[in-house]
Amino acid sequence: MPPRKKQIQSPGTKLKENSTCPDQNEAIYKIEFKNSARKQFLKLPPEIQIQINPIITNLAFDPRPSGVKKLKGSTDQYRIRSGDYRVLYKIQDSILLILVLAVGDRKEIYKDM
Repeated sequence: MPPRKKQIQSPGTKLKENSTCPDQNEAIYKIEFKNSARKQFLKLPPEIQIQINPIITNLAFDPRPSGVKKLKGSTDQYRIRSGDYRVLYKIQDSILLILVLAVGDRKEIYKDM
């Protein structure tokens, strides 16, 4: 007899009939940009924006995906790579918020930090 699947449910999420996990379309974390990060993102070439946008969007579902690195000297700041570009962000678990701090080329992104 195969093992039974365990039903996973996060607080406030209703399970669908015959479902074993919450609806994957519901974002858990809210994503906000600092004004400077929004300007940096909009200045990027359109093909780079298209490359980076899904990475930022997916942070709402998984704020610590594989490949993420915690920034040294900080307790809640992280960076994720996308080719030669980096997204620096802060996770505020207590209020389920991801604040994008900076977006840019790996050679330039850390100069203002």
